[in-house]
Amino acid sequence: MKKADYVLYPAIFDNRDNDGSYTVTFPDVPDTVTDGETLTEAFKNAPDALAVALPDYKKYPTPTPIEQVQKNIQVFSSILSVWI
Repeated sequence: MKKADYVLYPAIFDNRDNDGSYTVTFPDVPDTVTDGETLTEAFKNAPDALAVALPDYKKYPTPTPIEQVQKNIQVFSSILSVWI
C-alpha cells in the first residue's frame, strides 16, 4: 500500500529556557526536532523536519489528536501539514 503524500501532525513549539528562540518537537515522531529564532521561522522549519524524517518509517505514525497534545503541555502547539 502506498503511503500518503500529504499528512497532518501536531507540533509543540517551546520557547522556555531558549533565550526567545523556539524548539519544535513532534509527539508522534519523537526523534525529530527543529528550531527557529522566531515563532515564524520555527513554523517554516517544522514541515521540512517532518518531510525528512517520515520517509524513514515503514508506516507513518498515527497522529495524536491536537486536543490531547494541548491538554498535556504548557507551551504552544499546532497542527502542521506536510507534503512528502
